[in-house]
Amino acid sequence: MKKKKGLKPAAAILIIAAVSVLSLLFGNILAARLQDTPVTPLENAKTITLDTTLEQIRSGDLDEICENSIAAYKSLDSKEAYKARISAVLEDLDPELLHIVYDDEDHYRLYCEDQYVAPLEVVEISEDEFQVLLPITGTKSYLVEVPTGKKLYANGIEISSSNIKEKNMPASNFWEVRETNYIPYVDLYEIKDLIDLPELDLGDQAEYTLLEDPMSGNYLFGKTVKDKELLQMAIDYAETLAAYPAQDGNLGAVSAIAMTSSSWYPRYTGIQNYWFTAHQTSRFSNEEVLKAAWQSDDIFVAHVIFDYFADNGEVHRTWYIGYQLTLINTPNGWKIGAIEINNELNPRTVIPQ
Repeated sequence: MKKKKGLKPAAAILIIAAVSVLSLLFGNILAARLQDTPVTPLENAKTITLDTTLEQIRSGDLDEICENSIAAYKSLDSKEAYKARISAVLEDLDPELLHIVYDDEDHYRLYCEDQYVAPLEVVEISEDEFQVLLPITGTKSYLVEVPTGKKLYANGIEISSSNIKEKNMPASNFWEVRETNYIPYVDLYEIKDLIDLPELDLGDQAEYTLLEDPMSGNYLFGKTVKDKELLQMAIDYAETLAAYPAQDGNLGAVSAIAMTSSSWYPRYTGIQNYWFTAHQTSRFSNEEVLKAAWQSDDIFVAHVIFDYFADNGEVHRTWYIGYQLTLINTPNGWKIGAIEINNELNPRTVIPQ
């Protein structure tokens, strides 16, 4: 029986060397071929868009990504709210460490070094043209009172009638008004999954204002009051109300501006003022109407703030006051139909922790 012949050590070394050279040569040829494989215009355009967006994010230029995301996802949030949320996420991150990682298909992830920051989506808007989007879903919800039968819009998007919780209900700030012919009726919308209170309108070009009602928590909604005389009247009425319990005004002055049939009036005028002693000096300051909105042609609601200082020679103190006034144009002139005291409206109020 013949023995199988083996390779001599020298021959084996030569063969291994030859295979190594061939492998290296083949690998170089393959690598060269891969490097020569052309990148498609589609892939190139997508890469350029991602690189541009990353530089914008690093520099804090968030306008484009916010505008594109709001439009693509039909978000009801304002661009300002969107930007504020993204800015808050990026606030403590080193911009130079931000980078984008591929996820799947058209989805990517924004990282800061090895820390996940946010999802990104790339969408093709036309041939070889892309946008990068950053989806955000908020957690806040709001109840908004809209004149009955009117359609509500945010960012040009009509809010579905399925969001209406209650139809044709009395406006919530009229719970103390007894003269029912003055009460405006509203539909109560519930808007969910928002970053912040959106900018709302009725699908027209008018300017609208939202005021949070302190009793119900609902937002009262209407066209912005711009008449300077009416805004000054709201301040004057508020100070007349405050002067009475402070012993700087009389009941007649309050009666002249009040809808005396409203339930707030006897309660307010029946105040027995034992806590405020006589004083030599008093004054109002920092008067301002924060917001005011029309609820009908003859009714507006206003948030009014001011400071009141009094000094009796021994004790001096400043009160920081806020009122919500509902003002109604009656045959006898403008009257206060309802009042809610809400000192938290005044930014100088110190709220106990």
